[in-house]
Amino acid sequence: MTIFVTARSRIRSFLVRSEAWLRRVANCIWAVVCLLVVRQMFGFHDLLSSNMILIPLGIICFFVPLSAAGLIMMIYTTLQVMSLSQSAGVMLFLMFMLSYIFSNAYQARQMTHFVGVTALYRLHAPYLAPLWAGLFGNVSEVTTIICGSVISFYLKTVHDSVPQIADSPDTVNALDILQGMVSNPMFFVYELAIVGMFVTVWFFRSSKLKHSWIWAVVFGTLTEFVIMLGGSLFLNDSRGLTQITIGSLVTVFVGALLYFLFQDLDFKRVETVQFSDDEYYYYVTAVPRIRLAEEDKEVKKITGSAEKDGEEEKEVEEWQD
Repeated sequence: MTIFVTARSRIRSFLVRSEAWLRRVANCIWAVVCLLVVRQMFGFHDLLSSNMILIPLGIICFFVPLSAAGLIMMIYTTLQVMSLSQSAGVMLFLMFMLSYIFSNAYQARQMTHFVGVTALYRLHAPYLAPLWAGLFGNVSEVTTIICGSVISFYLKTVHDSVPQIADSPDTVNALDILQGMVSNPMFFVYELAIVGMFVTVWFFRSSKLKHSWIWAVVFGTLTEFVIMLGGSLFLNDSRGLTQITIGSLVTVFVGALLYFLFQDLDFKRVETVQFSDDEYYYYVTAVPRIRLAEEDKEVKKITGSAEKDGEEEKEVEEWQD
């Protein structure tokens, strides 16, 4: 156990010392991944799909805040879809705008979920979005999760309609694509699983239970797995069972990694404190963090007596833990 705590302490010390530029690197990597996924799905425009565009966009995302990087991803995705179908691109633009207004009204901050859920969905791990939002956000982030999951399924439907759009672009419009999305029962199962997982993760993370993060990861993943599995079996759609299982396992692994890095609470030494003022009584539960015993180093000076032959005094310094 000491080895893991020591490793975590060193990792966290490195993260704290280098937090500023590590955040920028992480934002840049995440933005590039999303842009690459969008290019892989809708890379029909030569200029937009060229590295001459993607590389500068990735560099820009290194210097701008995450919210601005999210805006860049939304604009890029809209232009790529519009190069395939103007009506589908306009519909996506309207969905982005409504999502931004809806999320901003509830003061949600993680706007990158609008495109990020699509990237995770394409990587067969869309449940990482509600896991992250539930662990690090507040309940208002449910708006970004709802909007991001709807947009991700819409983009999936657009991608599945590429052959029809390529054959007869005039006969397939955005309303047909939207109707095809809503008429798909798996859309509602997917939405219920994503939202249900977020609510479960946030509920357990905000509870007063010991090891609440562990319970949040376990029960949140179990919620989405049961919903997706039940919906697939009920609709006789067993094509995605392998992806659901792999995505759930990846989610549990990432949740355990986040717990290891960011949660270090020692529940064996929980203390309850009570105090009051002129108007209220206060009851506070204090959970200390796990810390290794710091090494106390003392310097002791040992001075030897003068020798008869006139040797000078010697000082020896010992380090004692």
